[in-house]
Amino acid sequence: MNSGSDEAVPPSPASPEFDPLTYDVLDHVGRYRMGVVEALLRLPSCVGFAPKGLRRALRTLGGAAGLLGSAPLYGDRRYYYLTTAGEQALGNDPAGQGVARRHGPLSEVAKVRAYGLVAFCCLADRARQRLTATEFREHFPAHHRPGLPMGYYADHDSGTLGFARVDAGGQGRWERLVGRVRDDIERHRAIPAFRASIDSGTFELAVVTATERKAERLREPFGECSRASGVPVLVHVVPDLIQLVAPPPRG
Repeated sequence: MNSGSDEAVPPSPASPEFDPLTYDVLDHVGRYRMGVVEALLRLPSCVGFAPKGLRRALRTLGGAAGLLGSAPLYGDRRYYYLTTAGEQALGNDPAGQGVARRHGPLSEVAKVRAYGLVAFCCLADRARQRLTATEFREHFPAHHRPGLPMGYYADHDSGTLGFARVDAGGQGRWERLVGRVRDDIERHRAIPAFRASIDSGTFELAVVTATERKAERLREPFGECSRASGVPVLVHVVPDLIQLVAPPPRG
């Protein structure tokens, strides 16, 4: 990973105010803007938990502690978010450039994007880590520019920095998505540090979409983009996203 020091982004240090489980859960939910049980069960401090036991622990963090809230994801599934108290407990941006994490329930569009990123980073066969705005500024200062969208992730196994775009458009509009990815490539190539990462093979783009059918339509034009630009473009399918971008009609 080309960060200036060629070192992976280390995990945030645990707060002495929290036990490991509480800190891991709050950090994860703040990092991704949502937590779902399937992803939280993969956290180091949650290994060995059964889903029922973890839900009980999450209810404690939400009820007695007041650090988490929950809201519907789809169907009878729910997601967890930081409350104001949970965000304050984790602390604000140490660089003084705005609050590092956001709290409260998500809008429908934000929910699609957050769940797509959680699924891509935490529920796929290959683990990745979303970078917070603070981590990106600290570990990739030459890459950082004001106004860049914060969809960056680290693949520690390959030493790659990536940018993920979650498709919130359902089954259609694939041409528009291709255009946005081309714009993503050009925007990043215009920044010298990103251009150096591209040339060294340590930068990639990822598109998260809901259906394999749409993914098949995208792979050919994205392959052309990759060959022309030197930026690999991954296409990752999260079938559950269809429940959010095109929910079935309520009976």
